Amino acid sequence: MTDIFIAIHHLDFGTYYVYPANSYQKEGYEYFMNNNKNNVNLKVGLGGCFEFTMEKFHDTHLNGDYSSFCILINDKNERHILSNNKELLNYYVNYRNRIMT
Repeated sequence: MTDIFIAIHHLDFGTYYVYPANSYQKEGYEYFMNNNKNNVNLKVGLGGCFEFTMEKFHDTHLNGDYSSFCILINDKNERHILSNNKELLNYYVNYRNRIMT
């Protein structure tokens, strides 16, 4: 399985950080990216114990190819960015952190 990374927005600090994705997040990413849909509700993990929504990342105002990005929305309605391109995800997170602070 390909390495997948997740950018998590930490409300306490107001910034995003990039981490290796958990196995259920990887499973969701692979399913979503291979099925070419705008959004999908998923139950993954042992017995479907993790439920979340995946949707396309909107890169309308960005230059470059962000097709490796998608959004994971968890049960708390928190939105996190997943990608198999760690370098691009880090660049994007650093950009977001600069303009948001």
